Amino acid sequence: MIRGRLFWKILLIFWFILILTFELIWVAFSLSSKGHPERSPVYRHALMKVTLASTVIETQGVEVLYLMQEKWHMQDRRNLSVIPGEVIPSYLNKDDIVSEKVTATDGKSYIVSYHLRSMHKKLPGIIFNVPFSFVLIAIIGGLLFSFILASNISRPMNQLKDAFARLASGDLSVRLKDTMRLRHDEFRELAGHFDAMVEQLNLLLKSREELLHDVSHELRTPLARLQLAIGLAQQNPNIVENSLERIELESERLNKLISEILTFARSGFTEIPEEQYFDLLALTQVIVDDANYEAQQVDITVVFDIDPTVEGYTIINGDAELIRRAIENIIRNALRFSPKGGKVIVKITYHHQQLQLSVRDFGPGVEESKIKSIFEPYFRVQSPSAGKGYGLGLAIARKVITHYKGKITAQNCCDGKGGLLITISLPHCYTIAQSDKECGV
Repeated sequence: MIRGRLFWKILLIFWFILILTFELIWVAFSLSSKGHPERSPVYRHALMKVTLASTVIETQGVEVLYLMQEKWHMQDRRNLSVIPGEVIPSYLNKDDIVSEKVTATDGKSYIVSYHLRSMHKKLPGIIFNVPFSFVLIAIIGGLLFSFILASNISRPMNQLKDAFARLASGDLSVRLKDTMRLRHDEFRELAGHFDAMVEQLNLLLKSREELLHDVSHELRTPLARLQLAIGLAQQNPNIVENSLERIELESERLNKLISEILTFARSGFTEIPEEQYFDLLALTQVIVDDANYEAQQVDITVVFDIDPTVEGYTIINGDAELIRRAIENIIRNALRFSPKGGKVIVKITYHHQQLQLSVRDFGPGVEESKIKSIFEPYFRVQSPSAGKGYGLGLAIARKVITHYKGKITAQNCCDGKGGLLITISLPHCYTIAQSDKECGV
């Protein structure tokens, strides 16, 4: 706790400030008392003694006062005087003498006076005439307060420093919020943000390890088939043609897989090109036409429904190729799960200053417990009609849409017809001529 330089800086600075404050308060008090002796503590002490002596004389007599004075401090006995008289003498009417006339129990009058000059001369002090007791209180009290304050600030700072050192060394198990659970200040909030950062780092590292594991697993299968086809061709020259066909098929699969992996990686790091606009409506129309051409083989129709409210709101700022790939992946995924003779509905609407593009199929849908996982890399839904896929299409779509400040969701349709509905929302621009600026969300 005391090994860090921050602790000593806080301790010494606040200790010096407290001592200096004590000294300055005393100086200010002393200066304000000049010309106003009644404000000084010495004057109030003298007035208290004179009042006490007068009260004793009035109620019990002078003799009782003399007996009481024997128990007083030597300085008070020397400074207090009692003389008979009706009028206060002129030599007692001074600023450094407090005097008062009093009548005793026997009817005699006395003048009670207290001399301040000797007290001023013998007033104990060290710095700026401050009493030693005040200086001692300032030193001890200031040191204690500064120690508590410095400890309260430097302790969590040292904990943060140690936690970052452990994190830098690769220890992702370090957590701070439980350590600072008794604090109720910004340090506890900082500890919570630190824990969240470590959790995110941990998730990113696990995600990277899982991605590498999945990629290696996906590449291993077609590579094994390639090696098998090559080995069979070498052993039996009569099946070279069949082996070459198998090699060509597996090469195409490898090319497709690597292409999807590269697209998946690229979708998370591509920056938005400056002032690159395109028409989402026109882009979707091209994708739907291409999908219809391919869907003829399985007797599936892709229907494109355009809501009238989107007119003038279809200009998007972003990478048209990436967004085309995302929408195409969603539509292809819907085609894979659609039954023969069915249809896929693609619809564009305008809602809450967002362009919404929805794709619905009429297939079996997805289990509710797994619906949030369909956007994860290499996640596959087991279905006889799904065919062969690598589980990257929807993952690519999510990365692209979220990268361009959009949102993508999936839900099972509940109208009795079945199917899955995937909806993406993207910020829009009105038109290039109307906006001539960045998108309006």
